[in-house]
Amino acid sequence: MLEVRRKLDVAYVVDRAGLDRKLARQAENAGAKIYLNTKLLNIRNESVFVEREGRGELLKAKILVGADGPNSLTRQIMGIQKTRSEFAHAYQVRVRGNFDPSLVSVYFGPYAKNFFGWSAPENREWARAGIATSELNVKSNFELFMTQKNLRGEYCDMCSALIPVGPPMKDIVKDNMMLIGDAAFHTKATTGGGILASINAGIAAGKTIDNYFKKKKPLKEYLNHLKPLYKELELHWKIRKYMNSYSDREIDAMFVKMKKAGVENFLEQHGDMDKPSMFVNKMIANPGMWRMLPELLKFMRS
Repeated sequence: MLEVRRKLDVAYVVDRAGLDRKLARQAENAGAKIYLNTKLLNIRNESVFVEREGRGELLKAKILVGADGPNSLTRQIMGIQKTRSEFAHAYQVRVRGNFDPSLVSVYFGPYAKNFFGWSAPENREWARAGIATSELNVKSNFELFMTQKNLRGEYCDMCSALIPVGPPMKDIVKDNMMLIGDAAFHTKATTGGGILASINAGIAAGKTIDNYFKKKKPLKEYLNHLKPLYKELELHWKIRKYMNSYSDREIDAMFVKMKKAGVENFLEQHGDMDKPSMFVNKMIANPGMWRMLPELLKFMRS
């Protein structure tokens, strides 16, 4: 086991539905019009075909931004197909117990192939526990995880989701269509997190669209504005590929080696879940981490 304690908070547990509602209100206050009970059917140039409240409807749009999640229909309309191997299947429930609200637990094991399990406390009494795995039978793997970690929670039909864990996409602009967020794989392949990445991508998309209308700049400039974000997301993907190349036994052995090398203290000082480039560069430059040189060389070649 590795234990890393930071002096300052580095992550928050949020009410995701509440966050979405707050962002929707802010968008409406800024002039956006939101249609509820509406489903995208097709896009043809500036024509958007939707089903709204059970009836077909035609909308018009100069630019379309597909922020429609991991199973993005906009992405499919753009002719981009993704394979099952580029996603992790996650399952999470709320569990009751006795938790330290300042610590998140992360678990590696056969129940979470190519990813991990977690327990993230909301407070001392409640936590969110879950796994993500590259395997299809996520529910049975989740049950195994809950049994092994002695956790108890209520199962539900809406607790499962797909997480994009492939490299960030480059072909995210076609004609007048753009992709963003989970639809464009703007997620950290190491942890599956995507809120901050999507916020930064949203800023880049907004700047691109503003320049398109005001300065006649092409929408392809979107990728230029995304370069700082993609630098980090591509490194997250490289770390994920590296971790997936190890068996559970090899991960155990690597953790023992990391503990002896003082990685816990190093992570307390330099760890950064959102900007791994800062962490990797400091690790390479730190003589205390040279015990991990074979692993670093393998990572650099991956």
